[in-house]
Amino acid sequence: MRLAWWEGNDKLKREAIDLKQFGAGDASGARVVMLDSLFDVAGGVVLEGHLPVPKSKEAKPAGLYVACGQGQGAAILVGAGGVTEVGLIQADGSGFKGENRVDRETPFGPTARFRLLLKHSLLEFYLDDVLMHCYSLPAWATGRIGLVGGEGNRLPADLKAWRP
Repeated sequence: MRLAWWEGNDKLKREAIDLKQFGAGDASGARVVMLDSLFDVAGGVVLEGHLPVPKSKEAKPAGLYVACGQGQGAAILVGAGGVTEVGLIQADGSGFKGENRVDRETPFGPTARFRLLLKHSLLEFYLDDVLMHCYSLPAWATGRIGLVGGEGNRLPADLKAWRP
């Protein structure tokens, strides 16, 4: 038995948010590619899309970056087999310190759908509708979200966000 996305959570998707990538993506050489949006974390945000699932443990994990302080944030990384890890990271994508690793032993394809619920300093992260992490940031999120790691370092083409 696993905790999963509840269909009632879809009621949180009230007002769509227009999303754009900030900067030049993987051509910039940045390890964190930010969205050119400042989200209202006091009201909350729902973010959905697909992330690549690495085929091997040697491949770079991909995931999300949530800023929560001056020059730092938290990353949720998806590794081989859909194993996820959450922890603190610098804004440039360096210095990741994993705090919680989850392996739901669920088969994933080459990509997996993620859902992020974020409000104040609390987040929930789902992968293919299976709850992977409930995490409390060390401070309120700043409203800045991006992509960290991965091979292409581009934001998912199907990325969508909503205000509750």
